[in-house]
Amino acid sequence: MKKIGQFFGKFNSVAAKEIQKRVYICNIIKNEIGQEIQIDDISIRSGEVIIKGGSGLKSQIFIKKEKILYLINKEVSIRDIK
Repeated sequence: MKKIGQFFGKFNSVAAKEIQKRVYICNIIKNEIGQEIQIDDISIRSGEVIIKGGSGLKSQIFIKKEKILYLINKEVSIRDIK
């Protein structure tokens, strides 16, 4: 029988990986457009990064979308940014 710590350790490692992905994406966006995004404003679903924010932020990301996608895909497999 597995110990309870091992059971929760599995969930903990999945959550840590998700946070690392979001931090990586935040850093790339900050470096490219010069604007910080909180990790709470980023979600990843079905290979797509979904960013919450104003229209100005989304416009800046859209202008440099190809380069941002290229840089993100070096570490994380992503198809699109919305």
